[in-house]
Amino acid sequence: MREVILSFLFSTILLSVALTGQTVDSEKDDWKKVSGYFRYLRTERVDSLRKMINDSLVVHLERLLLAVRHPGAVPDTIPGLARSISDDKRVAIFVWNVQSMTGRHYYYGFLMHIHHKKSNLFRLTDRSATMDSAEYRTLDHEHWFGALYNRVITIELPDGNNAYTLLGWSGEDFLVSRKVIDILSFSADGLPTFGMDIFTIPDRKGLTRIIYRYSAQTSMVLKYGNQVVSSRKKWNPGKRRFDEGQVVRGRIITADRLVPMDPLMEGQFRFYVPEGTVSDGFSFSGHRWIQIKDIESRNEKNRK
Repeated sequence: MREVILSFLFSTILLSVALTGQTVDSEKDDWKKVSGYFRYLRTERVDSLRKMINDSLVVHLERLLLAVRHPGAVPDTIPGLARSISDDKRVAIFVWNVQSMTGRHYYYGFLMHIHHKKSNLFRLTDRSATMDSAEYRTLDHEHWFGALYNRVITIELPDGNNAYTLLGWSGEDFLVSRKVIDILSFSADGLPTFGMDIFTIPDRKGLTRIIYRYSAQTSMVLKYGNQVVSSRKKWNPGKRRFDEGQVVRGRIITADRLVPMDPLMEGQFRFYVPEGTVSDGFSFSGHRWIQIKDIESRNEKNRK
């Protein structure tokens, strides 16, 4: 009964919003409505009503993004909406998540791309909950591995075109969290593709994205910057001394190394935590992300 009543009340609110939208409304008020939808999402506890609110949010936000046609016009102070813009200003991603009462996270968003001086908008449809072998797949915007991105890194491909490395968080449920390194590129017609065979890892060929899975009760660090990175010294039994580690300088992604809390828990990601004393990473060289293992980093001043 409560759900029926609330559904009626919310439908009334939506009708009021729709009627208001038929008048000349200020841009500021439009974005206040978006903030209101996110506020309702945070406080509502009934999944069916939360879905109704989110469906309306998607429609309203899409209308606003089509109208502004420029990422700089979108406020960066809307709680619940993650906004990431590439440093070449040609790509902007607006994403958010909704967690159900069962703990499962669902992701929603829009991708804005400036192509031949024209702004194109794509609605992102999350398929991560039912996706097999996600690390080896290339995906379009209707089959997206959903994530909340906090960094968009512009990289150059061998053909001279730009692609974008995306760093983000992709919580799965109450037990498992994920962090993601994904690659976004565009066809000659301006259509987006997520995922690319651009990672060089000796024992894993053909990866199109990197997915780290770990316990939802802990946290892991995944970051990017211009850094000086040195791998750990290793004991050389033949020479009876430690060999110097590799030193790499440049554009580097570093990530906590994840290990099971007990060797018997290998493969059960709800028991994976950061190892604590060592990280791994990727250095961008020769148009590829090259794996670096056993590293200790000292950050330089971040610069593009």
